[in-house]
Amino acid sequence: MRLADVARVYAIGYMLEPIRVRFKRSITLDTLVKLDAKEDESRALPRWLAKVLAMHGIVDIQGVDMGIELLRALSREKIAGDKLNALKQDFYISIKDFINDLKVRGQNVNIDRLLITLQDIMLLRLDKIMNYAKSTYAMQEVEPRLSIEEKILIKSLHDAINEFKDYMVKDVKDRL
Repeated sequence: MRLADVARVYAIGYMLEPIRVRFKRSITLDTLVKLDAKEDESRALPRWLAKVLAMHGIVDIQGVDMGIELLRALSREKIAGDKLNALKQDFYISIKDFINDLKVRGQNVNIDRLLITLQDIMLLRLDKIMNYAKSTYAMQEVEPRLSIEEKILIKSLHDAINEFKDYMVKDVKDRL
């Protein structure tokens, strides 16, 4: 399965996860979703619904600032040296969602810094992932620490490396 297809499925799951919101005003809905909430009430709603209500000024989403999480992840990755630090499976999905939310709100100033930091962590992790992809044992050890996208990447790298090794060894053995 292609990376984009798998990521899209996981992104749907991400949008279905609950997130805390605080209602800025009272609301009663009885359509696709049944909702009855009072002003200043706090509760968990599916992320997709929270985003729709936030766009209309009905709720404030009380989520994690992924900009700070991205900086923390980069710091942990640098400190870890050659080892891969654990990331949540939806790490990149949540970063992309956070950046898209910033764009929607017109906060483009922070986006460039976030993209640079995101590129830094991706390059750091890519170097480490390439080293782990050489060995089946190392892959199994590191897999729980990878995002869903990184799991697909390491499997693809591992398969390509094995195909290369098999080709080279077969070619050499055939000549003996």
